[in-house]
Parts: sequence; C-alpha cells; structure tokens
Amino acid sequence: MRRAWVETESEVGVETMEDLGLKFSLTLRKSYWIGRSTLHTPRIACLETALAYRRQFAELQQALSHRGVVSCGLLNRFSIADLEDNWHRFSALYIEACCSLGETANIDASSPKSREAVANRLAALAEANSVNREKQLRAWNCRHMLQEERLQRQAARTERQDRAVANQPAAQVEANSVDREKQLRAWNCRHMLQEERLQRQAALTERHALLRECRAMRREERLQRQAERAERRTLLRERRAMGGEDRDHARRRKLPSELVQDLVRRWERLQFRLQSQRRRQEAAVLQQELAKQRAAALSNCKELAKQRAAAKVELRRCRREREERWRWMKRRDLTMADMLGQRSL
Repeated sequence: MRRAWVETESEVGVETMEDLGLKFSLTLRKSYWIGRSTLHTPRIACLETALAYRRQFAELQQALSHRGVVSCGLLNRFSIADLEDNWHRFSALYIEACCSLGETANIDASSPKSREAVANRLAALAEANSVNREKQLRAWNCRHMLQEERLQRQAARTERQDRAVANQPAAQVEANSVDREKQLRAWNCRHMLQEERLQRQAALTERHALLRECRAMRREERLQRQAERAERRTLLRERRAMGGEDRDHARRRKLPSELVQDLVRRWERLQFRLQSQRRRQEAAVLQQELAKQRAAALSNCKELAKQRAAAKVELRRCRREREERWRWMKRRDLTMADMLGQRSL
C-alpha cells in the first residue's frame, strides 16, 4: 500500500493527491467478544499512522491465530484468561487509536468523556454478545466433559480387556489382538480422514486469503485509475482554458477587415455545406426513383416470362394435337367413312 501510494504520488504530484482527499480507516472484527459487529477507526489522511495501528492490531490478532488465520474454536486452544487479556489489550489499543486519530477529526481526544464513550461502546457490544459467549463456553464444557467420559470409558474398557486377556487362553488372546488391530486400523483411518479434512480447511483458508489479496489489489488499481482520470481531467481543463485564452487573444488582435473575411468564409462554408446536403437529398430521391423503376421493370419482366411460358405450353399442345391427327389420318385401316366423318367434323 505504501509503495502504491509513493508511486502514485510521484506520477500525479503531491498537490493532486491532496486534492483527491484520500482518507484511511481500519475495519476490525472480534467475533468471540462482539459477534458479527464490526469496529471502525476514525478516518485519517496520514497513511503511515494508519499502517502503524494496523500493524499493532495485526500483532494482537496473530496471537490468537492458528496457521495464520483466526478461526473458530478459540476455547480449544486458549484459556479464558488468555482471551480476556487479549481483549483488554485490544480495547486499550482501539480506544487509543480512536482518540489519537480523533484529534485530526476535530474530536477532543484529551477529554475523558471521549475515552469513556469508546470504552462504554465496546462494553455494550461485548455485553450484547455475552449470551453467545456463554453458549460457546457451555458447548466447550460439554465437549470436554464428553471427552473426559469417553477417555474414562476407554481406560475402564482397557483395564477390563487386560484382566480378561490375563485370564483367557492363547486363542482368545490372539482373537483379541486381531480385534485390537482392527480397532487400531479404524482409528488410523479416522485420524487420516481428520487430517485430510484439516488440510482441506487449510487450503480453503489459503484460497480465501488469496481472494482477499486479489480484492485488495483490484481496489488499489481502481484507486490508481481514479487518480489517473482526475489528472487527465485536470490537464484537459487546463488545455481548454489555455485554448480559450489563445482564441480570445487572437480575436482581439485581428483587424475589422480580417473579422469580416472570417465571417464571409464561415458563410461560404455554411452555404457549401447546405448545397452538399441538398445534393445528397436529391441523389437520395433519384436513387429511390431508380429503385422504383427497377422494381417495375422487374415485375414487367416477370409478366413477360409468364406469358412466354403460357405461349410455349399452348404451342406444345397444338403440336401434339396436329401430330395425333396426322397419325390418325395415316392409319392403314383408314376408310372413306372415317375420312368423310373427319371432314364433316
């Protein structure tokens, strides 16, 4: 973050970065003490101060982390005294951060009321989540009691098995050893499955961390693009202002005759543009008329083709009738009556 800030400041300049008015704040979570609520520090323009407080809060979080991540099951790894000590140190650091950063936000940090207000807010959040903590503690106690009972039952079962083994013959001892081997293999399988599950959880946690880093990088890139856009807009405004000043200065320096010539040239350009537009409209009208004429000629050609096809069909029919009549007249069994009858017809 510091490197990105320095590079952006060197590219766009200190004044542009000050004009942007970027401010930073920390978003903190303590799910065991305040549940799903989030804590925010006051906004501050100094990046180094914000990073220093972030480093201190990260050290407190690292004290409770497991494989680099603060996950559920804190009671399985830490005692109540350790959690309370970490919470007290976190509260003191948060109060100090709010009051020290509040000096830049026009807040009376030296007033005991401000510290008391922050402390009361933390106490209220912790009190609101006390029911959830009690549930977690009861669940933890139940799990540990069940685990102790299970260990006691296992120890009692082991003692009974040892006594039974001492009184059983060798065959029974061998059978029990086979059973124990099966139980041992089952126990090994369960533990291997548990290790695989823990490895998958660790891989999932790493993927989540990578996603958070990618989101942070995209956020930094978005801020950098915003700064570049602000710089480009500033340069564009400056260029426009300089161009307007140059045009005004050149207009003031021109003579009346030059101004008249400029107006005449502008009028000529406007007339030429109007004539070009009129010619384009006339050409469009001519194209429409030509399209209509082509459509009419095409329809006429289609009608002529239909008439020609009908004439060809009629000609073939007449030719077939003539050929049939001629074949009928050239029959070998033709009689005079047939000829007279054909003539009468």
